[in-house]
Amino acid sequence: MSEFTTVLTDQLIGFGLHLLYAILIVAVGLRAAGWLSGRIKRMKLMRRIDPSVAGFVTNTASLALRVLVLVTAALVLGVPGSAFITLFGSAGVAVGLALQGSLSNLAGGLMLLFFRPFSVGDYIKTGDSEGVVQQISAFYTTILTIDNKRVVLPNGELTNNRLVNFSAEPRRMLDLSFSVAYESDPAQVRSVLLKCAAENPMVLDDPAPIAPMTGHGDSALQFSLRAWVARENYKPAEFALLEAVKLAFDREGIQIPYPQMDVHMKN
Repeated sequence: MSEFTTVLTDQLIGFGLHLLYAILIVAVGLRAAGWLSGRIKRMKLMRRIDPSVAGFVTNTASLALRVLVLVTAALVLGVPGSAFITLFGSAGVAVGLALQGSLSNLAGGLMLLFFRPFSVGDYIKTGDSEGVVQQISAFYTTILTIDNKRVVLPNGELTNNRLVNFSAEPRRMLDLSFSVAYESDPAQVRSVLLKCAAENPMVLDDPAPIAPMTGHGDSALQFSLRAWVARENYKPAEFALLEAVKLAFDREGIQIPYPQMDVHMKN
């Protein structure tokens, strides 16, 4: 009985020491992991690379360090390393099925960082959502809409759906449509449109603006003003040209038709 008590006491003391070591490893290790994550984030290399890549690397490193701390603590407690291999292997299929969406988003995040269809600061549109990219994380991409709404998009959907990047090229073409009365002189209308474009400092000279007639509507002639602008001037130039053309049409006596209905009464 005395020998049993001695053995039990030794085992309890040993387990207690291992438990204490494990707690210390977790406490110190998590603080160290947080410190290292901060150091990685502040590295000069991270400042030189794309912000989206830097954020992804920092988040991944932080997660890996925390997992390493927890696994080390478990090994100190006496959990055999083979147990982790067995656990990860047996749980891999179940976790994969349960996290299909998350794994798809993770794979999508890796593809976004590898192929770089857009970067932080670009203006993109996908589906019904559009805005400026604020952050690209491992699973989600955050954009800020023009009316200051924050939209979180799964990376898996971004890689599988149609995506438009309005910031990919330095120049964009404005294509504005105008309707004028059938009595209008096409040459005069074209001259007014091109003059408005030439007087706008945001419109580029090369390629030169054009103003073709694009159609014969039910009650109006259709004209288009196509002009190239720098991508950051797209909306300001659009608003300015719409107002300038309206004022120019009024000065030149060019009528903008509106829907009318003639009613004939029979006695």
